[in-house]
Amino acid sequence: TRASPRIGPSDEDTDVDRVEWWKYGVIYQGCPRSFADSTGDGVGDLPGLTSHLGHLDDLGVDAVWLSPFYRSPMADFGYEFVSIDDCWMPPPGPQARDATGRPLTNDKFPDMMALTGYIHNKGLKAGVYTSPGPTTCQKLEGAWQHEAIDAQTFAEWGFDLLKYDWCGYRTIVPKPDLAASRKPYELMGGLL
Repeated sequence: TRASPRIGPSDEDTDVDRVEWWKYGVIYQGCPRSFADSTGDGVGDLPGLTSHLGHLDDLGVDAVWLSPFYRSPMADFGYEFVSIDDCWMPPPGPQARDATGRPLTNDKFPDMMALTGYIHNKGLKAGVYTSPGPTTCQKLEGAWQHEAIDAQTFAEWGFDLLKYDWCGYRTIVPKPDLAASRKPYELMGGLL
């Protein structure tokens, strides 16, 4: 360990330098939940962080600033949403919707309600993606002609946000004017 903290741009150790060390000091911001895990449960913790203080001292760090202890490292850094983007849905065809027209998921997303519940329990909001066209950017099932049932299903699943991408709609309106460009968003916006 160093005999005294590194202070200011000069080597002089004055009372002013000690009071205003933060102006020139090296401050390490740490998020304990994503730093180091001392218990083996997969989540970083304060003992995990403090076990590395010698290394931080060797680097010349003058102070450690700990981020808040939220249940999610994403929330620690100000994120509000986790959005499930393209590829949660199957390709177009009979496997894409049930008998009532509700969207189905692929085997990687078997329970959207459980997923949104998990996200909400972490203090975050959940978002989902689809396209106003017959297919998404990845050529999977889009919302075309199923907008109302899709909006209802997304709400029932617990999603807080819909990312509605133009992909796939180009096959419906290849060269849209302003009115045609707004139409699918106004339709879905009215349903949400």
